[in-house]
Amino acid sequence: MPRLPIPGQDDGTWGALLNDFLLVEHNADGTLKSSGGLTSKVDKSTLTAKGDLYVASASATITREPVGADGTALIADASQSTGLRWAQQDPGLYPASGYGMVAITGDPLWVQHASFSSGALFIIRMWIPYGAPVRFAGVGIDTPPTGAPSNDNGVVIYSDDGQTQLGTILDPNFWNVAGAGWQWGTLSTPVAGGQFVRVAILINGWSGASLFYLNVDRGGSADKVINGGRDSAQRRAIFNNGVNTFPATFTPTSYGIANEYLPLIGLASV
Repeated sequence: MPRLPIPGQDDGTWGALLNDFLLVEHNADGTLKSSGGLTSKVDKSTLTAKGDLYVASASATITREPVGADGTALIADASQSTGLRWAQQDPGLYPASGYGMVAITGDPLWVQHASFSSGALFIIRMWIPYGAPVRFAGVGIDTPPTGAPSNDNGVVIYSDDGQTQLGTILDPNFWNVAGAGWQWGTLSTPVAGGQFVRVAILINGWSGASLFYLNVDRGGSADKVINGGRDSAQRRAIFNNGVNTFPATFTPTSYGIANEYLPLIGLASV
């Protein structure tokens, strides 16, 4: 069996041993044998750009899948030669990407508005798509509040389990806007996509803040479907009152109450 020479043991025969070893994969002129195992290896030059992938177009046939556009996801598609293609992620009923956002709690077409007093804290579960990280958070405001802000006001994005603050907008004057519309702020730390998060908004020291929310059937049993689904433990909308500071951590399944109010919240990357 061909082997490499062993230092100190193959005096006078190391050249022959080395040649026998090299001839397993090489021709006498140094080129690779067509029948050798190395000829089936994929050349790294197959990939030509950052993000390119090795994929199989058939059994033992490797080719290049070019990187997709920002924000697209790789999905299975048997009609493609590689069985894969890049596609825009499902925007849902309201394509947030068409309005400068990567995520939104729902279609603004269906919003109502209601006033909330100081100490109102909402925590909403949202999905951030894969792609550029979220750097901005906005809230839809119908009527600006009055009063003297104190302590925390603004937005905090938590991990889905409520145990980590991922990014914050802490501004006593966050709700002090000129009129109805979106109020945006810059997060202290960008929040990565491809994950569920809990987005909390707190009104503190203000009165008469009228927020847009998504629920045309306020009250009654609406909270049962807003927070329902196959996994009812994953509450989508949580409310707590009398709060003057964002909690450091919280437990989504037990903190506050399951709520029918779903404030109009948007997340954006640029």
